[in-house]
Amino acid sequence: NKVIVLTDASIVVCSSTGKILFVGANSEVDEKYPSIEKVVDCTGKCILPGFVDGHTHPGLIDEIKLV
Repeated sequence: NKVIVLTDASIVVCSSTGKILFVGANSEVDEKYPSIEKVVDCTGKCILPGFVDGHTHPGLIDEIKLV
C-alpha cells in the first residue's frame, strides 16, 4: 500500500453527475477544459470517494451500547 502525493494535480468532476472526468496536471486542465466555471483549491487536503455501506443492520442499533 502506498500513499501518492501529487503537488501539481487537478481532478475535474462533472457537477451534474459527480463523476470524475479527468485527473492530471493543472496545466492540462486549462488545455482540456478551458470553460471550467468553478475551481476548488484542495491543496493540502485529502480527497476521498464517497463511501457507501451496503451492509447495515439498522434494527440492531438499540442493542449497541456506547461506553
